[in-house]
Amino acid sequence: MNAEEAFSKISQNYINTIFLTFLLLKIKVTYQQVKLIFFLDLVMTSLISYLLSLFVKTNSNIRQNKHNIPLPTICHLEIPDSLIRDRAVFVMGDIHGCHEEMCEMIDNAKRIENDPIFVFVGDLVNKGPDSVEVVRAIREMSLSCNAFAVRGNHDESALSQHRHFKLDPEYELPDKYQWIKGLNDDDIDFLNALPYTISIPCLNALVVHGGLVPGKPLDRQKLNDLTNMRNVIDAGDPFESEGLIGYNKCDKGVAWANMWPGPEHVYFGHDARRKLQLAQYATGLDTGCCYGEFLTGVFVNKSRQRLTVNSKQTFSFDEE
Repeated sequence: MNAEEAFSKISQNYINTIFLTFLLLKIKVTYQQVKLIFFLDLVMTSLISYLLSLFVKTNSNIRQNKHNIPLPTICHLEIPDSLIRDRAVFVMGDIHGCHEEMCEMIDNAKRIENDPIFVFVGDLVNKGPDSVEVVRAIREMSLSCNAFAVRGNHDESALSQHRHFKLDPEYELPDKYQWIKGLNDDDIDFLNALPYTISIPCLNALVVHGGLVPGKPLDRQKLNDLTNMRNVIDAGDPFESEGLIGYNKCDKGVAWANMWPGPEHVYFGHDARRKLQLAQYATGLDTGCCYGEFLTGVFVNKSRQRLTVNSKQTFSFDEE
């Protein structure tokens, strides 16, 4: 049965049902009148759907990212209680290729808590001197479930550049992306698989790189917001969850972290200009390591200590 035949059969069954309903209600109506009612209803439904499509903003861009690169198999990863058990969980801020500082932070954390699980807030690469080494180290730790990471906007930019480089023989990598040539297939697969969020239910914790729009469930958050937003602004649009939408810069609206209502505590990065952020239900951990400032991390459980490592980079600032 093709689509036209199937529609015809469904329509006929629907008309018969309406006709029988009228008969049971003892309403005098002819079969042709019922048939006309059905088709008028069909026309009106189609017209309303069309008009709504003109005025209502659709959510087709929820599952799109800035570079239109393939999405990971799992966009929102959950670490099960069985994996956490009684282990400490340490969340670390933006690494940006600062391998030496990352290793020092890992060593410091291990001196405080035995066998911790490390979770990284994204932007593993770019800007710093050792992006390949950072990716490879975290990938190797992840093989034994000792490390997890979400993707950041710079990780997606690197994947986009790699995709262009591989698909177009004439494409020339920009100077700041020449390091990509040092990645092997396993490294690329690892970056491609990075989720947008990681939730840890037993600790009531959620990790994201950019931010979250308050009032929206996780599966309705725009992926581009998860990697890029810093603020929320009121767009006055009732179809955008009470009018709030994500915004990448700090010149409009307010920091999303200050408006996040919980109950999950969110750990995030991406906002080095504001440095360490300590809101009631959100902690911002990007403290500008790649700009010559600090690398910051925190234990979500156990000792709950916050650690810092001095940057070994030359001071500069480029928020993008």
